Amino acid sequence: MKKRILAALAGLSAGLLFCGCDSPESAFDEWKDAILDGKIDKANARTVETSHVLNGIIVQSLKRDDKARGDFRQLSVVDEKTDGNRAVLKIKDAAGHVTDFDMIKEDGRWKVAPRK
Repeated sequence: MKKRILAALAGLSAGLLFCGCDSPESAFDEWKDAILDGKIDKANARTVETSHVLNGIIVQSLKRDDKARGDFRQLSVVDEKTDGNRAVLKIKDAAGHVTDFDMIKEDGRWKVAPRK
């Protein structure tokens, strides 16, 4: 009986881990980590296509400026408002300023969609 319960709990845990885990905040964090790691392809997977060039520019800029890199590392989500396939994240920077980041859900995945 214990084995069945443990197996059921393991299955439930795996299900929670692999389904429904994509959120605007997790997409933003994945994008930020990819930028910090210099993985442009991974960052591109978390942004809308029109922002792919911008990802490369950010990566190159952060490679040349340690302070900017440290400031970028400190970006954090302080609020999230979701409405269907759109969301707005409030992102706090190192200086404590809060900026809105638009997010769009494309093909079932949340992506950063900078304002024009």
